[in-house]
Amino acid sequence: KNHKWGEFRRPFQLDAFCLDARIIAATTANRLFLSPRPNLIYLRNRLSSICRAQIIEESALCRFFPDLLDKVNARTIYLIGFWQAAAYAEVVADRLRNSLRLRNTPQQRNLDYADAIHALAYPVSLHSRVGDYAAISTTGTAEVSWVLQRSYYRAAIARIRSLLPNASFVVFSDDHISAREIMSGEPASLWIDGND
Repeated sequence: KNHKWGEFRRPFQLDAFCLDARIIAATTANRLFLSPRPNLIYLRNRLSSICRAQIIEESALCRFFPDLLDKVNARTIYLIGFWQAAAYAEVVADRLRNSLRLRNTPQQRNLDYADAIHALAYPVSLHSRVGDYAAISTTGTAEVSWVLQRSYYRAAIARIRSLLPNASFVVFSDDHISAREIMSGEPASLWIDGND
């Protein structure tokens, strides 16, 4: 399914992977449980107790909460937030690697990219995401773009160069013009097109 994020439609394409988790279509109840609208919070909380569902909201962005599983006390849980901390993946790394295997043989273009990457002595992946992130902003006291600044990438590239002087950058982006600006003066060994 294509899911709308801002003005961009991005397919999650989870069916391409060997996931063993059950993927369900969103129901009206799901939408209610996940709604950020303040006027629905009371109703959401009442309905969750009736349905024996649990709602856990992320209390801080980009932090790992090791006791998260200890808080689960229902068969159905709704996690509200982004939950973007590397430690969540590290805890289930082996299972995640197994689940993220492709179900089918990749297209020839992707096999060619894989061969080109394997041929590099020290490949380093650089992903510059702009497209849908450019349409997202956080409101409150200020409007903040989710697009990382060029200075962030330049500092990361410099750090990689200090650790691995012969690194070859493999650049993935949904906006190659912006990515080329980020990489200006820095040799990119491989630009991946069509796989943002």
